[in-house]
Formats: sequence, C-alpha cells, structure tokens
Amino acid sequence: MQSNFDTCIYYRNENGKILIIAVYVDDLLIFSNNRKEKQKLKADLMKCLKMKDLGEAHYCLGIHIQRDRDKGTISLDQEKYIEQMLNRFNMSECNGVSAPVDPNQDLFGEELLPSSQEEKEEMRKIPFQEAVGSLMYAAQATRPDIAFAVGVMSRFNNNYGKTHWNAVKRMFRYLRQTASLKLVYRKSNEDLVGFSDSDWGGDKRDLKSTTGYTFVLSGAAISWNSKKQPTVAKSTTEAEYMALSMAAAEAVWLKGLHKELVPQASDVVKIFCDNKGAIDLARNPGYRPKTKHIAVQHHFIRDRITLGDIRVEQIATTNMVADCLTKGLFKDGHLKFILSMGLME
Repeated sequence: MQSNFDTCIYYRNENGKILIIAVYVDDLLIFSNNRKEKQKLKADLMKCLKMKDLGEAHYCLGIHIQRDRDKGTISLDQEKYIEQMLNRFNMSECNGVSAPVDPNQDLFGEELLPSSQEEKEEMRKIPFQEAVGSLMYAAQATRPDIAFAVGVMSRFNNNYGKTHWNAVKRMFRYLRQTASLKLVYRKSNEDLVGFSDSDWGGDKRDLKSTTGYTFVLSGAAISWNSKKQPTVAKSTTEAEYMALSMAAAEAVWLKGLHKELVPQASDVVKIFCDNKGAIDLARNPGYRPKTKHIAVQHHFIRDRITLGDIRVEQIATTNMVADCLTKGLFKDGHLKFILSMGLME
C-alpha cells in the first residue's frame, strides 16, 4: 500500500510481518522484521527492475546510519558531511565552542548592516549564503540543535554584516566541537510526544516571534522546526498559541503516518506547552475579546483537541525541550535540551 501521508513510502503489515519501503528517486531503503519476507521482496523487485542489493544501509543522502543490535539502537549522524563542510569553509582547525548562539549578542541592530556601497561590495566576497545553505541541510537532517541559529542567519541572506558572518563561523566552531553528535533511537513502547514553544518578539526588527516544536519517538527527535511567525503576536500567550497550532498540524500528519505503519500506536498525540494561557485558549473555544483578532488558521488546534487527535498538557519551562528552537541558550540549558532530543556522542 502507498502511504496516504507520504507518497514515497510503501508498506505492508500482515500477521505481524512488517515490510516498509522508503523511496528517494532511484534509491530504496527497506525495513522489515522478517528476513524471509525481506529477501522475497528483493527477489520480486529484481525480477521487474534493474537494481543492486547494497546490503545493510550505512549511508543515505549523506546521513550515516549505525545499528547496534545488542543495544537495540539505530543512530543517525552527519559527521562526515560536517567535516567536509568545515574543510570547505576553512574552519577545520578552528577552536570549538559549547553553544551555536551567543545569548548575549544582538544580531538585529541596524548598525550591524553595511552602511556604504563599499562595505556591501566587501561583504559580497564572503560566502555567507553558501555557508548558511550548507548548515541548513545539517539542521534539517540530523542536527536540531542548530536549527534556531540557522533560521536566524537565513534572515540576513540578502543583507549581512561582519557580525552576522562571525555568528555563522560560531556555528562552524560549535560543529567542530560536536561533529560526532548523533540522534540515537532505541527500542521503546513509548508513544509519540511533542513539545511546543515560542519566544515573544524575538526579532527586534519587526517584533515577530519564533515558533519552535519537536516530536520525539523511540528516545529521539523525529521532527522539529524553528520558524519565524508570519504575524506579530500581541502577547506571549498569542505567540505560544500560534506555535501550538503549527505543532498541531505536524502532529496530525505524524500520527497518521505512525498509525499506518504501526496500527497499535496511540490515537492521541500529547503536546507539551509551558504557557497556561495558550493551553486554556486552545481548550476553550469561547468568545474572548482580547483574542478575536487572531487569524482563523491558528484555531486549527481547537478542532483537533475537540476531535480527540491531540491532548495539550502543561510543562515547566525548565523542562521545555523546544526552548532551544526559539532562542539562544547558555551551555547547560542547551546541553540539557539536546540530550532530551536524543542527541548524544
């Protein structure tokens, strides 16, 4: 059967025998819990397609795959890609740092941008966009710990100063120190769980907030996002509510895909939020004059809660895993949350 939620995934689950095929152009990844069924599938495919069996997967799209059968873990990392990236931008011998962003540094001041044509021409010689693009692939594939930093830097792609280039180099220095970090997934019966967070007016130029969310399954993050919100929030509650709605949309998609592949998976996705006002607003669709201006699209989460797809619960800010996707944190806080996302040596 072709998945209704991801058209590049095909699956069969009969009598406890699972077969899953993930397709990327002309490459296939096959997952199964039955060796005989897996070999039969390969033989059937080879009858109608010209293909090679490359054996157990070790690399796919620059992502290193490691499996430890004794410990029951599968890990994903991009250490080789990161090393190549550091060499490309002459940062392989740089000194490492413990966090990708300096929380004390303001990157949004107008005085940080080039003021003269001469300065602009000088900055164009710097491979800023290439560097941000290279970092973005790592941030999207296996390194949620740099997602916020990359998102902020991408806002300056068309006009950047020396301070912004130094901030990009700081990310390289962070990756120099943490190149071997990997997402480690473990055998587990735990349900899919999400964390939703937002800063408030973090972008000092237009006062828009940043949404951050992550979903964890089998001990590590399987989905994450750090994105500037489309409109200005009038309060912390509103910013958190918009983040919750965005996380809810991702939760509905992930739940649908999860249920297709694992029919016994839970029908409800739990999302944690650290703002009581946003939770109350999501649970209670009653008329509120102070929130009537919120765009209809953000009320999506109310429908999903009513339908029973999603359950929102409060969590302490100190345990909000998605916090590192909305702002720069100091070393201890940053390390705590990336460990909670399954990133480890």
